[in-house]
Amino acid sequence: MSCDCFFAHENKLTSYAFCLRNVTIPLPFLPVQITESSYFSQAGASISRHVYSPSRGSTVPIVAVAVFLHGLGDHGGRHAAVLEQFVKRGIVCVAPDLPGHGLSDGQRGFIPSLDAVHSIISENLAWVRDQVGNPLSPGGLLGHSMGGFLSLDYLARYPDEFAFAWTSSPLIDARWNQSKWLQVAVGVLGKAIPRLSISSRVTSGACKRNPQRILETQRDKLVHRRLSVGLGRLLLMATAQIPGLIHRIHPDLRLLITHGSNDVICPSHLSRELFDQMPNRDKNYAHLEGLLHEPFNDIGCEAFFNALGQWLDRLDLTQWCQSVPCQAA
Repeated sequence: MSCDCFFAHENKLTSYAFCLRNVTIPLPFLPVQITESSYFSQAGASISRHVYSPSRGSTVPIVAVAVFLHGLGDHGGRHAAVLEQFVKRGIVCVAPDLPGHGLSDGQRGFIPSLDAVHSIISENLAWVRDQVGNPLSPGGLLGHSMGGFLSLDYLARYPDEFAFAWTSSPLIDARWNQSKWLQVAVGVLGKAIPRLSISSRVTSGACKRNPQRILETQRDKLVHRRLSVGLGRLLLMATAQIPGLIHRIHPDLRLLITHGSNDVICPSHLSRELFDQMPNRDKNYAHLEGLLHEPFNDIGCEAFFNALGQWLDRLDLTQWCQSVPCQAA
């Protein structure tokens, strides 16, 4: 069956057409219902969000919810294949587009502050719990690249809000491989004219080697390669602080970090070093040999999906459920 667009409708949500460009896929391959809505955030912008949930008529019980944060220049509508792994195990995911990204308001590549990101995370966690009808549903925080860093930063600052987390190829130190003069220039200009826009210098070919995935990214009109110097300054300052904050992560947080060994955007040795400092009793690190920055889109992505699937199958939220009146949503 040729499928140009897959339409999903859900209570409380607007309809959304999820476009599968130049792909022929039978509908049974899509057990995930994808919807899109927007709201006005305390961050001061209209924020778009994609929701990934079991398809209508599914018998999968909803056992948890999760918030997913995308990377720089990316958006929440581009990660269906990954978030499907959570949905088919009963975890409903919401993926907001950060300010300046995707369908959300704002200058491309400009995020005003960490507080704005924190507001968006907490708003969407509360919202998706309301959507599934269980305000005490165990919550997960998921993120890729810049979104991976933002997830870890939030988990360290607000350690009691999430039961589990998955972080993909996280940005750990924005200073890595950047010249001193560029760091100084971004620091000065980011304070004086924070909306000044420069190229992020990230290319699709540096993120994955699969030609089809590269072409899809290049054709995606919501993907951009812009970075404001204000956001650059924010990331330089915030990533420098994360080693001093990481010990605050809740020891009962169930954590998985996945990272390709050949990632040239965010090198894996930095995430491994930070991982070793984390206090979690249940933490896992999957070092994916030979894979690049987007291991889920790279040649050899089976290793990534195997690691994620095995971790999800072992995910035990009983301790969380013992601390709150946990029930099926």
